[in-house]
Amino acid sequence: LVMRQDKDPTNNPDFVMAMKYLIDREQAKNAVFRGFAVVGNDQPIPPSHRYHFAGLPQRPYDPDKARFHLQKAGMVGKSIPIVASPAANGSIDMAVLMQQSAQKIGLTLNVNRVPADGYWSNHWMKHPLGFGNINPRPSADQLMTQFFKSDAAWNESGWKNEQFDQLLVAARAE
Repeated sequence: LVMRQDKDPTNNPDFVMAMKYLIDREQAKNAVFRGFAVVGNDQPIPPSHRYHFAGLPQRPYDPDKARFHLQKAGMVGKSIPIVASPAANGSIDMAVLMQQSAQKIGLTLNVNRVPADGYWSNHWMKHPLGFGNINPRPSADQLMTQFFKSDAAWNESGWKNEQFDQLLVAARAE
C-alpha cells in the first residue's frame, strides 16, 4: 500500500496510522497470497536480508485503533478512492479486503480498478492511495536509494527526509 505524503488525506499522520491498523496482514497473507507471503510490517527489507529489523514489533490489525486515528484525522464518514491494478500483485484483492474493513470504522474506500496496461505510467505514484511492488534488490542501499531517498525517481510515497538522505549516503562508507 502506497500512501503519498504530498497529497491529502494521505499526508495526515493520523490517517496513515489508521490505514496501518486497518490492514489485516495475516488475512491478506492467507487470502490474497494463499500463505505464500511474508508480512513486511512496514519495512521493505525482507526477513531473509541481514539488515532486516527483526525486533520491530508486528503492527496488529486493530479496528478500534484505526477508528481512533481516523477520527483524529477528521476522516470518519468520508469517501476516498484507492487505486488498484493487476500490475501491482495482489492489489485488487488487498483493496477489497481493506474496503470491507474500512466500512466497519466509518470510512468508504472506493476501489478504482485500473488495467495493468499503462498502470505504471498512468496511475502509479499519481494518486494519494494506491499500490506498488518493491521486488527484492541486491542491497539495502539500492532499495532505499531507489524508493525512499527524497530525490529518487521511484519514491512512491513522496516521502522526504533530509536526515535520512544524509544517513543513507554516510552508510555507504561503512
